[in-house]
Amino acid sequence: MKPTRRLNLTRLEDRRVPANLFVNSLADDTTADNSLTLREAMLLVNNAGNAGAALGRALTTQEAAQVQTIAPFGSNDAIGFEPAMTGGAGQQVITLDGTQLPPVMRDARIEGPGANRLAVDAAGRVGCSTSSRPP
Repeated sequence: MKPTRRLNLTRLEDRRVPANLFVNSLADDTTADNSLTLREAMLLVNNAGNAGAALGRALTTQEAAQVQTIAPFGSNDAIGFEPAMTGGAGQQVITLDGTQLPPVMRDARIEGPGANRLAVDAAGRVGCSTSSRPP
């Protein structure tokens, strides 16, 4: 009779891969076009990359090229800005379309080039969005 071996399984931690989104437009819209805006990136993070839920449509090929992920969005996703959009002389400005940016409701980072290179202009409206994660 052969000796028997007992199979042991070990549960591993969740292996989510963070998504990296690269904003390449100073516009503030959710229009199907060639660019990924800050608003679109924030909505995508909030909806775990589901463009239908986030934007009510699929991403265009050009917008999808600005999103790097292997699997569904995970935790610690990052929103960054293409260097070409802030590489010129002086500060570049994203002027909001009259509504606040959505609060980020998931673990994510927004990595900007610094206030001297990029700013968000709310057209004189004062307001602060806060976010909290569900317990």
